[in-house]
Amino acid sequence: MAEKTTAGSSELDAKIEAWRKEHGEIAVFRTRHGVIVARPAEQEAFERFFDKAGNDKVSTAAALRELAFSAVLYPEHDKVVAIVQRLPALAGKIGNAVVAMGGSDIEGEILKV
Repeated sequence: MAEKTTAGSSELDAKIEAWRKEHGEIAVFRTRHGVIVARPAEQEAFERFFDKAGNDKVSTAAALRELAFSAVLYPEHDKVVAIVQRLPALAGKIGNAVVAMGGSDIEGEILKV
């Protein structure tokens, strides 16, 4: 069954298109509790993520969640927290999408002499 188009959703769709143009690519997660939009993370956020993910005292899930929250464009932080509390696995999915947008899905070639 298709969702009804409302003024609110068409406004959000327009914002999503503007963010896509601004950031080159974005990740959109449409959940039963609301929409979350994330952009590629900044270099500093990736460095913190890799430092924390490699630290034995910090869980990779916590590092991934922090990376995800650093890249969210929409909605405001408190609403994202509320959605993630209801859908705890979503933070990891957002974080993984942010990692992919950061270039982790680009394949390289090793050339040997």
